Amino acid sequence: MFKNVLLCIGLLLTTTVQADEAEEPTENPPENESTETEAPSNEKPPLDTSEAEELSELSPKQIDWLRPLPKRFKQFPYQHVDFTAYTLEWGEALVGVNTLKVGVLPRTQIGTQPLLWTVGLSNLDAKINLLRFRAVDIALEGNWISLPSESFRIDYLGGGINTSLRILEPWSIHLGAQYASFSANGLPDLDAINPIVLQISGIDADAYRDELAASGVEFDFAVETMIMSFSSDLRINRRDSWILQANALMWHNANVDNNISETSDIPAIMDLDEILSLETSGWTPVSKGYIVSLARQWSWNRAYLRLGFGWSSFDSFAYLPAMMQSIDYAWRFGGKTKRDESRIRKGWKSNKKVLKEESKNKKN
Repeated sequence: MFKNVLLCIGLLLTTTVQADEAEEPTENPPENESTETEAPSNEKPPLDTSEAEELSELSPKQIDWLRPLPKRFKQFPYQHVDFTAYTLEWGEALVGVNTLKVGVLPRTQIGTQPLLWTVGLSNLDAKINLLRFRAVDIALEGNWISLPSESFRIDYLGGGINTSLRILEPWSIHLGAQYASFSANGLPDLDAINPIVLQISGIDADAYRDELAASGVEFDFAVETMIMSFSSDLRINRRDSWILQANALMWHNANVDNNISETSDIPAIMDLDEILSLETSGWTPVSKGYIVSLARQWSWNRAYLRLGFGWSSFDSFAYLPAMMQSIDYAWRFGGKTKRDESRIRKGWKSNKKVLKEESKNKKN
């Protein structure tokens, strides 16, 4: 009983104390103090430039040293697009003496030979770079030539594959194989041959034309060929290079049907007398159908010049096929790479002009 009374008194006292503490007013924080922590300021302290020194002006030699010369650019291995697996860039164009090519899509180009159109030969060519993996490129190409004439018809259709491999930063090799089918029907017009060629060869076109026409001569032949190619370019800098090219006729299938009795009466233009009397099939010795050339190419901002020499297995004018593949001049413009180079050159010229004007104003 006594314990119960003491327990009741203790509970009463505890309840009274808690009520008194709850009735005590809570102190309000000062009005000028914030209950939240202020965020740190993002403002940077001012820089002390009292001890800074003015940079010296660039000298003319230093400005010229910064000139964006080709030797100071990184190597560009995709410069050549005729004997390699490489193509023009999207929007890039190549215009030469007998070349017109345009990059119509990424790693895709189409082209033609304008001079062939002037003599009635319709022609087109195309190349697609299908694979680019590190230092290896693989491309497919095709070309078509046609002469839809009533008296003499020519049809040429070819296709092939090219592989390019970068051995070192300035050195690449290129391998290719091309199959071609060529046919001609009728009697060719010798008057259409370039007068310079006729003059060099000493052929009397009028005499041959009259004699063949009087004899009623005409022929029909079809030829299939497989040509292998090996090329290599050694780049001196971003633009200039040495070029080695070698082509060989590896296989052929020729079927000739004509009423020419004696091949000795046929003009020996580019071995025409042997071609028109040919009817063989099989592998061809390399010594019977090769073209080898070495050339040096100089390139500028929008043009390049290629000069070289070489030899072939042709009995007549053996140097002519090698000259055709080793001599070229063309303009090249457009494309991302050309635009980037142009932007760098224009930036350097602009900075050079500003620096010269500032230097001149300070002296005055």
